[in-house]
This record gives sequence, structure tokens and C-alpha cells, in this order.
Amino acid sequence: PMLSSTLSTFVHNMLFHGRPYPISRVPYAPPMLDHVSDIFAGQDISLLFPLSVASNYFNGKMHRLYSANQDGRSFNRLEWSLLGYSGPSLILIKTDQDAVLGAFAALPWKDAIHFQGDSACFLFQLSPTLNLFLPTGR
Repeated sequence: PMLSSTLSTFVHNMLFHGRPYPISRVPYAPPMLDHVSDIFAGQDISLLFPLSVASNYFNGKMHRLYSANQDGRSFNRLEWSLLGYSGPSLILIKTDQDAVLGAFAALPWKDAIHFQGDSACFLFQLSPTLNLFLPTGR
């Protein structure tokens, strides 16, 4: 969905550098962190590019809600950080073997005993290879 926006933003910047983007078009905004990441070196989050062209949820500034290094390595701390947040969320996990795994939830987190989510939610692997695991509805 966002691939056309990515290409049109690139072409616009090459041909009309410095001129405003047309109001009728949505420019591509690469994912940016508002903090230093524990997973990505510096603020280089180029691993998120494949996700950012797949959905506009990943465009623009991202805010960290939880960090195991800063908030503690307990599920209770993770849950406390996510519950009540009203926006979409991205969970990233870096394994001891340097694989980067994650989950995306488009809906706010709720404390419930039943499955939560919709068709926009998915699991993924960013490295060492890119894999996307979409919901099956079962």
C-alpha cells in the first residue's frame, strides 16, 4: 500500500527538491525513533523499511513505551507499559543469536481473557531473514 507513496515521494524530492509536497498526496515518512534504541545501532532503523512500505502505521516518529534494559525484564512491566496506550504498538525482541523478532498490534491493548486483535495485527522476523506471519482468522 505505501510503496507507491514511497516512490512518488522519492521522485518528487528528486525533481522538485525544496518545494512542498501536494496536499492531495500523502508523502512517505521513514520510521524515526525519538530515543536511542537497545535493538538498532544508533537510530538506524533501516530494518523497519520493509514494514514501513507495507503499512502507514510504521511511518514517521515512533515513541518507546517499554525497554527491558530500562524498565526491567518482567512481563508485568511490559504489560504495565502497554495497557492503556491507545495507539498501535510494535514489539521488538532481539534474541541472544541477534535475530530480531516482533509483533504488531493495530488496536489498543486490553486486559482480557480472550483473543484480541484484528486482521491488521501480525508477527514478523526482521533478521537474519525477513518473514511476515499474517493472521489466519482461526
